[in-house]
Amino acid sequence: PILVHRYGSRALLFPTLRCPMFCRYCFRKAAINGSPLRFRTHFADAKEYLKNHVEIREVILSGGDPLMLSDARLAEILAALRQIAHIKLIRIHSRLPVTLPMRIDADLAHLLSSFRPLHLVTHFNHPRELTVEARKALRALSDVGITLFNQAVLLRGVNDTEAVQIALWQTLAEHQVVGYYLHHLDPAPGTHHFRLSLQEGLK
Repeated sequence: PILVHRYGSRALLFPTLRCPMFCRYCFRKAAINGSPLRFRTHFADAKEYLKNHVEIREVILSGGDPLMLSDARLAEILAALRQIAHIKLIRIHSRLPVTLPMRIDADLAHLLSSFRPLHLVTHFNHPRELTVEARKALRALSDVGITLFNQAVLLRGVNDTEAVQIALWQTLAEHQVVGYYLHHLDPAPGTHHFRLSLQEGLK
């Protein structure tokens, strides 16, 4: 229930479904609003699966938002993953640098750096989200050697112009964040007005 293995060399692990905010376009809204995730109940089985599948080189922590967990809980999960020899990379997907940047303090940054190689994928959709506080959070992570990427969602009326996209990715690059994904919106209830056609997205 907490592990998805869709692609051969990587697996997705959900330590929590909690988030600091609800993004209107989120395709996991149904899960977030459903029954609580019983991570402790299922983590042993997830670790056993990961140990038995030596083709898995990368584990991605997603959610919800993994950085909603306490430092101690994060350390426990990351240490368990580091004990599996064939897992070479850990990736954390988090929107907290946007939505709760004060969570990214020196203690968390040093904790994450102790588990390198570790990649953190942020989720900035618009250059206005790169606030002073957000930039400080990014600096705290890059200063301790965390590799930073960004994923964004293409949203009608929000960031669907060339000028906004250029400003977003150039500003991120100035703060040592590498552009990684620009997603078309996944189908989810109540999000149709944000969707662009594939043709519009390609253009």
